[in-house]
Amino acid sequence: MKLLLILFIAALPQWEVRSALPSVVQVLSGTPQVFSGEQVALRCLVDDASYLDFQWFRDWKVVFSTQDVTITESGEYSCQGSWKTVKGSIYANTSKPFVIEVVESSAILQHPDRQVLVGDTVSLTCRLRGNPVPTEVVLYRGDVEVRRQSGGPLRLGRVGLSDEGSYRCEARLGDNTVKSPPTRITVLEILTEPNLLVNPYNPEFPPGKMQLVCKVEYHAHPPAPPLVYFFYWNGAIMRPATTESSIFVPTLRGDFHCRAKVPLLNIERLSQVTTE
Repeated sequence: MKLLLILFIAALPQWEVRSALPSVVQVLSGTPQVFSGEQVALRCLVDDASYLDFQWFRDWKVVFSTQDVTITESGEYSCQGSWKTVKGSIYANTSKPFVIEVVESSAILQHPDRQVLVGDTVSLTCRLRGNPVPTEVVLYRGDVEVRRQSGGPLRLGRVGLSDEGSYRCEARLGDNTVKSPPTRITVLEILTEPNLLVNPYNPEFPPGKMQLVCKVEYHAHPPAPPLVYFFYWNGAIMRPATTESSIFVPTLRGDFHCRAKVPLLNIERLSQVTTE
């Protein structure tokens, strides 16, 4: 009987299923910028204990098949959790890429391993190989000096989009000066300007309906507050706030626009008017 059961299971068609759960890279030790000879320890997490199998990718090629990994090479690392069942595997979504930079120089400009948003305070560290204490540290954006101080974190307060760019540091040790390679800091808007798409009726829509889609990029530090949408026709609101970025409405002519809002952050953006 056991042999028959094994043969029956083996004969079942195999499938792969993608779940809505994300895979997340967690830093156990180290920083995204390290000197050659150092390492970064990472863990792949999925918010479900059923996911026991993991794969790691470097520049989208499989390099590890364990939950915890130790990184010693530069690259973009991402991971994916999976759960084996009798009929196949269920895969979580692949994590966002996590960039590791291993440098040969004598100095590194280290920055947090999180996205930088407009209004953030960014703390940078000019770290030297062997961790000696410099007598002076200078921060540059491109070739322009931004800050000069005797030590400690280099802070950029309430950054804006204009603060995005390539940064480097110089550290003085007595009569010697060491320089870090440049590292890019990207600053993201919390809400971009929405773009309203008006999709006319097609057979897949409910009868007599067209679709309005309010496209916007939303970036927030976790846990992200909810984002809501408002849709307007000829200046009048069409329905109460919704967390859905698209709605179906009767086929109409006129001026349409949408508004995206994060109530808890008191931030909102309006789209341009689209005329149909």
